[in-house]
Amino acid sequence: MTTAIDQREELYRTLAKNIPNVSVMMFDRDLRYTLVEGAFWERHGYSKTLIEGRTIGEAFAAESAEKYVPVYRAALAGQEFLQEIERDGYFYQVHIIPVKNERGEIFAGMVVTTDITERKQAEAELQRYAAELEQRVAERTAELQAALEQEKQLHELKARFGSMVTHEFRNPLGAIQLAADTLKKYNHKLTDDKRLELVERILARAKFLTGLLDDILTISKAETVGLDFQPAQVRLHELCCEIIEEAQADGAPQIRYSADDVGEMRGDEKLLRQMITNLLSNAVKYSVSGGVVQVDLRREAGEAMLRISDQGIGIPADDLKRLFEPFHRAKNTTGIPGTGLGLAIARRAAEAHGGGIHVESTEGAGSTFTVRLPLSN
Repeated sequence: MTTAIDQREELYRTLAKNIPNVSVMMFDRDLRYTLVEGAFWERHGYSKTLIEGRTIGEAFAAESAEKYVPVYRAALAGQEFLQEIERDGYFYQVHIIPVKNERGEIFAGMVVTTDITERKQAEAELQRYAAELEQRVAERTAELQAALEQEKQLHELKARFGSMVTHEFRNPLGAIQLAADTLKKYNHKLTDDKRLELVERILARAKFLTGLLDDILTISKAETVGLDFQPAQVRLHELCCEIIEEAQADGAPQIRYSADDVGEMRGDEKLLRQMITNLLSNAVKYSVSGGVVQVDLRREAGEAMLRISDQGIGIPADDLKRLFEPFHRAKNTTGIPGTGLGLAIARRAAEAHGGGIHVESTEGAGSTFTVRLPLSN
């Protein structure tokens, strides 16, 4: 005669056979399996016939039995147990629950194993997508921050450029205008020496403005299309001698020069002249009264090393990292004429030759600029 329990077990067996991804086990109070059904067992190498009718200790290894015996007994006492497990690349949700009869009495326990592999794969894909999205957001945020920083720097650059143009152009133009007006109004009263002095003043200011415009044009090209590089054979020692002689002719303080014969190098003489002139003029300009500028040209490991040292005002540590930016001037140069272009041009000229430029400086104790230029073609 079929009992209500038998009918219920048969119902569970039918459900397990027909519901996809669900496997069912029932066990009695002796922890003996009375029903085993579903795809889980065969998928992972178990025989349903060898499990059904046996206790948990008889059907499974001691380690597994010891783990689940307390859980089974808790289910027979009315508690539920839920966990997720992974087996051979598949993911399952294991739900162990008490089973009651029509009188509400617990007579068995049930293990419902649901295949959640597709869900876990979807969750993993969603997590991967979320991680990718987070990465993209972080990258885009970094790009926007960089763009904002670049725009900020551009705004500062424009402000410095405007300030430089206003100051550096106004004074020479004012001097030219004054000298020209004097010649125009009082030419007949001026001596020849005075006329010559005024003309030389005009020429000097015009030369300064021409150099300033050349610097602006050079840095503009460097920032857009790159420097105009016209290589030829250059004797660096002779070029240094010419530039130092010109500086001393303009009334520069004492310049000491020591050099090896580095021979010829292939480079752009105009850029090299502009680079060395800018570095030397800075050393002269920022030297204290009575200071000495030291220029050394050495050959080291197939490279020309040009070092220009001064005993001047030095560079504040906070300014060193931005020293080679166009229009940037150190905070201790207030009141000293300058455009903030010389060092930016010097660095780009050195890099155009495959070299570089390095600075060592202590505020109040002078600076040393070292230019490295490859001597090979």
